[in-house]
Amino acid sequence: MPSELRSKLARTQKKWRKLEYENLVRASFELAQDRCKLEKFELYASSTQYQKDRILFESTVSIVLAQ
Repeated sequence: MPSELRSKLARTQKKWRKLEYENLVRASFELAQDRCKLEKFELYASSTQYQKDRILFESTVSIVLAQ
């Protein structure tokens, strides 16, 4: 294999490794964000404010459906 082709292959492989790394970092960040959102929701869902909001929502839906 000529050296020009080897160097082109090496550059291409380097670009692919960089893209794979960037995608891995992006996926890890998105997973961390999702985990944080889930933890916040679980905390909210266990709170009394959630219960109040749920009762308000259900009563609003009942009023709208009754019309």
